[in-house]
Formats: sequence, C-alpha cells, structure tokens
Amino acid sequence: GDFNINPGPDLITENGSSGIFGWNGASLDIRHLKVTDNSQNGISLSLKSTLRIFDADISGNLLNGIELRDGSSVARYWSDNSQRDIITGNSGWGLVCYGGSNLIGTTEQIEGNAAGEVNCPPIIIPPPAAE
Repeated sequence: GDFNINPGPDLITENGSSGIFGWNGASLDIRHLKVTDNSQNGISLSLKSTLRIFDADISGNLLNGIELRDGSSVARYWSDNSQRDIITGNSGWGLVCYGGSNLIGTTEQIEGNAAGEVNCPPIIIPPPAAE
C-alpha cells in the first residue's frame, strides 16, 4: 500500500509458468520486487484485473514482461527517477495487451525486449515537472 515502509526487494524467479498471475478482477499493488527468469510471463493478468507497479524489475522472462488480457490494466507511477520500475530483457513484449486492456501511466523504462516495448493503447500521464 501507500505506507512509508521500505520492504524488499522481494524476488519471484524461475517458476515453471508466469511469476505472478492475477485473474477475475484481482487487484495487485506491487513495489520493490524483482520478477525474473520465469518460463512464461513475468506478470500475467486477465478478466478485468488491475496492477499498480512501482520500483520493480521485470526482466529475463521467456514470454512477456507483463501480459494483460480481457479488460485488464496496469498503472505505472513513480515519485522520482530512482524508483521507476524497469521492464527489460524479456523474450516477448515488454508490455502486451489483448482484448480491451490498457496501460495507464508511462512507457518510460520499457526497453530492450525482443518482440518490442509496448503494444497497448497507453493513457499517457506526463512525468511531473522538475523544480
């Protein structure tokens, strides 16, 4: 949640399927986490599930970094440059959407994925202005 604690980073790695799977309206809030080297997607959501992700590393997965299906969405936010999540080095897309799913937030720090970076219709929110 939004509490001022600094847990993790936690590690989800080398699973025989996706590292994290949410479905049927699941709501996930992921922070300070590494999801790496899983046999399918790093994170997979379906059936109108939502993900808020912050300061995470989604990399080296054999399919996509994050896969959204059936009206699911992901929100990518940050408080400063040092805490952005990174989606890189996946064998498929960095972020892929099917069936009315979307990205809310930024496409920054999604790079170096074999199939491409983002194929979702993004709802882009510009970064905060520097003071």
